[in-house]
Amino acid sequence: ILMYFPLLRELDLGENDALQLKKSLQVLSEIKLLDKLYLDGTGIRRLPNKFTELKKLQELSIGNNRKMDLIQMFDVLSDMKSLQVLSLENSAITELPSTLATISSLAGLVLDKNEEIDLESVIDYVQKSGNIKVLLLRSNKLTTLPDDLSGLRGLAVLELGENQFSDAEQQRITEALQDTKVNF
Repeated sequence: ILMYFPLLRELDLGENDALQLKKSLQVLSEIKLLDKLYLDGTGIRRLPNKFTELKKLQELSIGNNRKMDLIQMFDVLSDMKSLQVLSLENSAITELPSTLATISSLAGLVLDKNEEIDLESVIDYVQKSGNIKVLLLRSNKLTTLPDDLSGLRGLAVLELGENQFSDAEQQRITEALQDTKVNF
């Protein structure tokens, strides 16, 4: 049925148990104007290579897919030059690969509920990218951030809610990132 909507701009297939995922993903590449796509909790394991044909896709939410082949996903996403917001909430991510840096348009990154994530790789990515303005790290059971936060100074917003920072750590982070709106 998706093939009958070539002018569709936003599509939410998330948490859809009845979804014929493989068939739907193949048809998605035909929707040339699609700029927002939500695939949260669909059980997706791999992104089809044709996914890169979504040249106008600006926002992709693909969280709650803990069995996703992350290496393959990041390889496919690295060719998506218009992507501005990527949500990977609760995706069992442990680190951000260097291939993600090839998405120069990426300005927002959601990494909530990825408790095993290596913060050094996140900070390194944000610093090397230079384009990330919004970073969400909520509900990661964090108690501290690395001592050197200079890689995060380019952020406009840093969301750290639902973590376990002490008052002293919150103050240290806020002082180190004075030009960033930090939310605890």
